[in-house]
Amino acid sequence: SELAGRAVAELAKEHGFVPLALVPAGGAPVLLQALPGARALAPGDTLVVCGPPASLQTLLGRLRGDLLPGVRWAGSLRRWFRT
Repeated sequence: SELAGRAVAELAKEHGFVPLALVPAGGAPVLLQALPGARALAPGDTLVVCGPPASLQTLLGRLRGDLLPGVRWAGSLRRWFRT
């Protein structure tokens, strides 16, 4: 992905999201409290984020081919039917 080598904090600031967890390729998940902002993404890493859809639109547009197949949407309708 084109995000490989970029720092998590840099991406969060640029795209207006909050990083929740990082699952390194072949490694154990790192949760929000232990996630260093200077940590650079590597190929195969999965970054779990939270943010307003409008803020993430640019990022989603750039990565649409790589990102959307693994995205799990939790929209209002889906959340209501889970309870």
